[in-house]
Parts: sequence; structure tokens; C-alpha cells
Amino acid sequence: MIRFARNAAAAALATFAGACASAGQGSDPAALAGCYYFEQDDLARQLQLPWGIRLLDRPLDGWPAVQQYDDVRVATTLTGQDEVDHPFGYWRPLSGDSILVGYPAGGGLSLRLVPDGGWMVGAVRALGDATLQAQRPDHPLRLLHARCPEEL
Repeated sequence: MIRFARNAAAAALATFAGACASAGQGSDPAALAGCYYFEQDDLARQLQLPWGIRLLDRPLDGWPAVQQYDDVRVATTLTGQDEVDHPFGYWRPLSGDSILVGYPAGGGLSLRLVPDGGWMVGAVRALGDATLQAQRPDHPLRLLHARCPEEL
């Protein structure tokens, strides 16, 4: 199962690269708003990924590090017990259908994702002083789009 997930994520990375290279309008924030959950596999444990993320269709204000971009939106980190703004606190559409998710003060982990059916697939990268125990700087991953905790 993990091998299948990694192969699917690697294939999605190729799709993601093509989407980034093509000019596009970007993702519709309202269509992408919702909760996404990381696969809890060896990679997630190694990277210490949280339970999931919530993408909100609400502008993020007050963070100088991301103000140079248009259409920056609020994201929260789902921990299983509550929601916090670290390591993920913002998201923004990129070209095509891809998005970037990260921490608005910089550093930490950055996700580059593209929708694929009921999943978001792409890569995670360490930024700044974040430490990864894995050997490669980019790691394929996918997140399942599902109901938010209050809807369960």
C-alpha cells in the first residue's frame, strides 16, 4: 500500500510539474476549501507531519512574508485535538491547479500540491532551519480530502 501511494505520488509530481509550467488562472479558493488528511505512513512519521490541514476561503492578513503574493488564504493545521497555525498557516493558488501551503513567517515545511480526484498530491520540502531525517529534500505525499472534524 505504501509503495502504491509513493508511486501514485511520484506520478502526480510529474503532473504537478507540468501544471506549474503551464500558464493558468490558478485554483478557485472556494472549490479547494476544506479539510485534507495526510496518509499516516512511515514518511509522515519521519517528517512529523500533523494529522491534516484545513484550507479556508478567507484572505490572510498581517503577515509581511506573504504579502507580496496575491490571493493568500488562511490554512490551519489539524492536530487531532485542535487547530493551530504551525506548521501550516497559509495557502495560495499557483499556476494551473496547483497550490502552495506553508507557514506565513517562513521556514518549516512547504507543500506543493495539485488536486487529483479526492486527493491532493505533490511534494513536501523543508525550509529554513527545519530538520528532516530523510535523505532527499523533496518528498512525495498525498492528502485525502474528507469531512472536517466538526462534521464527523
